[in-house]
Amino acid sequence: MGFNVGDIVAVQADPSRVGPVIQVLDSVDGFSRYRVFHEAGNLREYAEDQLVLAAGQQGTTKDGLPPEEFRVRLVAARLSHPLTDHVYSLRAARIKFVPFQFRPLLRLARADEPRLLIADDVGVGKTIEAGLIMKELAARQPLDHVLVLCPKALTVKWREEMRRFDEDFRVLDSASLRYCLNEAHLEGAWPQEYRRAIVHYELFAREAYLNGSSTRKRDKGLRELDPPPSFDLVIADEAHHLRTPGTNSHTLAQYLGQISTALVLLSATPVQTQARDLFTLLNLLRPELFPDRQTFLEVVEPNRHLNTAVRVLRNGSPAAADEALEALQAAASTTWGRQAIAIDPRYEDVRGRLSADAITTDDRVRCVREIEELNTLAPLVNRTRRRDIGGFTIREPHTVSVPFTPVQRKFYDRLLEARRDQLLTRYDPVVVRLILDTLERQASSCLPALARRIVAAGEPAVTDLTDAPEAVPDESSPRLPLPTNPDLLEMARLLPPDDPKLERLLQAVSEARATDGPGKLLVFSFFLGTLDYLAEHLSAAGVRVGVVTGRVDEPERQRLRDRFRLDRENPEAIDVLLSSEVGCEGLDYEFCDRLVNYDIPWNPMRIEQRIGRIDRFGQRSPKVLILNFVTPETVEERVFFRCWERLDLFRDTVGDLEGVLGEMTQDLAAVASSTELTPEQMEERARQLADNAVRLIAETRGVEDASQNLLGLDDSLTQDLNALVEDGRAVTEQQLEELVRAYVTKPPISGHLDRLAGDVLRLRLSQSARAELLTALNRNEAALGGGRLLQGLRRWLSEKDGGLRLTFSDEAASTDRSLVFLTATHPLVRLAVQALAPAQGQQLRAHLHAVDPDLPPGRYVFACDTWETIAVRPEFRTVPFVVNAADLKACPDVERRLVALLAGAVSEEGENLTADLDEADAALARYAERRRRDAVSGAHALNEVLLARRIGSLEAHHQRSLQRLDERLTDETESRILTMLTAQRARAIRDFAQRREQLEERRRVDVVSRRIAEGVLTISHA
Repeated sequence: MGFNVGDIVAVQADPSRVGPVIQVLDSVDGFSRYRVFHEAGNLREYAEDQLVLAAGQQGTTKDGLPPEEFRVRLVAARLSHPLTDHVYSLRAARIKFVPFQFRPLLRLARADEPRLLIADDVGVGKTIEAGLIMKELAARQPLDHVLVLCPKALTVKWREEMRRFDEDFRVLDSASLRYCLNEAHLEGAWPQEYRRAIVHYELFAREAYLNGSSTRKRDKGLRELDPPPSFDLVIADEAHHLRTPGTNSHTLAQYLGQISTALVLLSATPVQTQARDLFTLLNLLRPELFPDRQTFLEVVEPNRHLNTAVRVLRNGSPAAADEALEALQAAASTTWGRQAIAIDPRYEDVRGRLSADAITTDDRVRCVREIEELNTLAPLVNRTRRRDIGGFTIREPHTVSVPFTPVQRKFYDRLLEARRDQLLTRYDPVVVRLILDTLERQASSCLPALARRIVAAGEPAVTDLTDAPEAVPDESSPRLPLPTNPDLLEMARLLPPDDPKLERLLQAVSEARATDGPGKLLVFSFFLGTLDYLAEHLSAAGVRVGVVTGRVDEPERQRLRDRFRLDRENPEAIDVLLSSEVGCEGLDYEFCDRLVNYDIPWNPMRIEQRIGRIDRFGQRSPKVLILNFVTPETVEERVFFRCWERLDLFRDTVGDLEGVLGEMTQDLAAVASSTELTPEQMEERARQLADNAVRLIAETRGVEDASQNLLGLDDSLTQDLNALVEDGRAVTEQQLEELVRAYVTKPPISGHLDRLAGDVLRLRLSQSARAELLTALNRNEAALGGGRLLQGLRRWLSEKDGGLRLTFSDEAASTDRSLVFLTATHPLVRLAVQALAPAQGQQLRAHLHAVDPDLPPGRYVFACDTWETIAVRPEFRTVPFVVNAADLKACPDVERRLVALLAGAVSEEGENLTADLDEADAALARYAERRRRDAVSGAHALNEVLLARRIGSLEAHHQRSLQRLDERLTDETESRILTMLTAQRARAIRDFAQRREQLEERRRVDVVSRRIAEGVLTISHA
């Protein structure tokens, strides 16, 4: 067939070796020969039979591609080099699509560094937001190693939540963490089998794992590893645990920030200007921008003025423009404003619009948007509050007070006496505390279940009683000696079967069935024995019941949830789901509107985690009922329940109050365990603690309201997501299906992709096609990302027969988790992209027709270029150009909608594509070049702003450091110290000059363009 200079060819034996033909050589023995450029310094000569057109070259004709092929290959081009102005994680997880949960992702995509603090309220979905960021990053760059840090109680939740994103994370215990550190020491890299890992702070912050062991030299700590492991993404949940400098947790986060590419911190604590918490977290994220607290205060100073400007513009009063202008100029007059805001082109644009004689609605909206972007924390902090987004239900708590029977009361009182007797024996203090807490709590939870345990005797492990992670103080599972008093054992054996608390639960079940609602109850207990007891008696009463605990594996938990979701008329439905503390982690029950706390948590965060299972965004009922079962005259009721009720924790969210409640919880536990206080004294002490907490909560909530002066609301991000979707800058499930179908149904695969029902499809391949795909998988394993999805696809391809049930729909994938969910990051999609994306230097051509009643009809010549911005904040995006074929004038309205128009266009027959393109070529080239040069100017202006921020922080920190050193030099008299301080000062000046020079070198900016598609588009109204 022969090749021409400029053709992109590949070596037949190794299609990954691609390059353009740069010279046609003399033939040898009848074979044409070619010189091919692979890379700088790598020119090779080949005979014609050694080469083929590179993938994506075949089928291109002078007159253009068929619409289907054009669309597919354009999508492949958009996926082959992810674009800054696109979103790839849209509907790419087994979750409900909620627009505001994409705010953090969009904020991170616009930042010059992938670092972000997500400070959203509880229930907004911070875990989901972090998962979406992970999915988006995976579509844009290799994401080989991801580490999640969280409290011990949340490890299971994180593992389960990440499965919604088709990611298998492994929870590290002491043995597996030690293995990872040892392997990283020996191999120089974090082990691949733990490429997705979750580790809790309490473990990783231990000295032996962080800094190494003084007794076991061969066991290295993280900070001793050389080279250090590299993480592509680190997610730190409940990041307020990291806020104390000098602690191992803070040091751990600081070091992980240094060795990770992307860092995301999650915290529901309030954002306060004067508190050190926010500065500490931002210093972990961007130490070069926030090197010290004084710099932080200078950086955030303009924000209160900027947010005042936003508020008055939104209110739209007659004097709004003047008031906003005054606030804007006040922001620019601050110390930081003069350095970074006054030089920002957006500042001048807003000031010009606000100074005009009249301001239109469109101008006001644009001003609000640009002022929000000027907020100095906008690229770094995302704050979404429940009240700002709506969609949440009302919590309606009810107290269900069920006294002991006389016999139960006598047994309970004797049990407390036995508890005091137990203190006389010599046990480890940790075990003593477990005895006190566990016996008291189990007695309040379910006395009959405790009686069974006492009769059974023995010393059960704590993990036999509860699966709550916080109940186990370390990696071991202590044994719990039970009372052995003969009279107590006899009372336990003779305890009558009547149980008022159980009877009241059965009544609650009947009441739920009698309503028009879902008719279901989600029942929580801290104790596994309580759940077993309830399951036995509810089943005996004819109630359809399920139990989810840490003992139940994931598939069964999912199956029970699905049955719980079923309509009550379905014979497979469950009426009551009994759950331990971790049983429901990672699973949401927004279809259930009644929850029972069969016992009251001693940790207020457990209240939020329980209620949060049903009070979530998307709850179908206008209110949820919270039934709190309490037994009067118990420590649980006197100390904990009354305190939580006084604080209104069952009605309101806890999230931003954890810092206030943490210390109080410890004080309450000490009160509950005391053997010196009388019941009345316990009650009085708990009341005092609650009153103090109420005052602190009021102060905290006031600070939370004031924090909006610091951050603002930034509604524009949600509007941007809508614009991305409307303009076709999000790859849809239909486009992915077209892409995969084109790949698997044509040679060399030649398989079948059949629709079974709705959004469920089945892929069928011959054995030769399976072998072809397996070879492609093995050849490209490193680029495909490895992990669960790759192994699952390889396993199916290795089988002899059977189709692969799959879907491109997030709804179908959420409903049926057995379906293979194909998203932009799935290995099969990535193979399709490799095969169908146009090669370097190739341009796609097509002649198309689209219907759009909102655009002027006519013939338009279009082009799509990729622009790579070389700057402090690099970008890679697709830029469309459109001119009217009649007058060769630019058409911005068609341009904005071009990607969406091409996605639905069909073939246009009977026109000369080449002639139209040739005629418009010069006009398009002039127009594109003008746009590129304008883009360079804009990128340069933004680059100057980003550099001003970095240089400003660097200079401010340097001047303060020199000032401190100069003060010490002035006061110092000893020559040795003076010599040391003088050398330290010289080194500081030298380091500052070097870092300043490195920043100055980044002032050079350019936009590099490459054309990937062009053609003619005819638009009509019908």
